[in-house]
Amino acid sequence: GYLTRHLSWSHHEMPEAVVALSRAHAAALGVKEGDHVRIRSREADAVLRVRIELNLPDDVVLAPPHYPEVRRLTSWRLDPALRELDLRPGRVSVEPIEESMR
Repeated sequence: GYLTRHLSWSHHEMPEAVVALSRAHAAALGVKEGDHVRIRSREADAVLRVRIELNLPDDVVLAPPHYPEVRRLTSWRLDPALRELDLRPGRVSVEPIEESMR
């Protein structure tokens, strides 16, 4: 997070905080590329623009961690044995939102 948000490649590759969904997942939610959805976790929620990823499994949601609104969605745990951050995937819900409510 701290390092990647200051490196040019991260902003070049992902210039804004978006959420990647599979085509089937987006269709099930009734959203399309460019729409906004609300991502909720136990820690926080964020409104992000949808990007469709063709090779993404239907039950996976991806968002770039170099944006603060995305990092707030995760629970930061320190592995006591390795003394490293335990960056396992977290559970989130994804809800379509009305564009007028953004």
